[in-house]
Amino acid sequence: MKAEEKRKYSLILSAFSGITILSSSVLIINNPNILGISRIQTLPALILVTISLIFGCLMLFGSFLIYRKSKSGPIVVFIFSFLGLIIGGVLFIGFVIGFILGIIGAILGFSKGTRDN
Repeated sequence: MKAEEKRKYSLILSAFSGITILSSSVLIINNPNILGISRIQTLPALILVTISLIFGCLMLFGSFLIYRKSKSGPIVVFIFSFLGLIIGGVLFIGFVIGFILGIIGAILGFSKGTRDN
């Protein structure tokens, strides 16, 4: 696979990862009962989901950095994929899917020839 193809797939997977985490966060914020939690537990869960929403935005920013051939783009996606899984992975399956896509996208972004030196 050529370096340009790797960068393109890294960008696509990283962007889909951020979009998946963002959409899962918005879905839970709009309907917290989807998690099956009681009213007492709603506030802590919504705080975690709001943090995951921020992580999803930062993952989209990381995919933009991958597009710009930045060395820090895959690092941003990789770090916030793990943090998104830790924070939101226990809440909803969308965070796990976002984690998997983010890790694959970051690994492709780390591969030789996809970044400027």
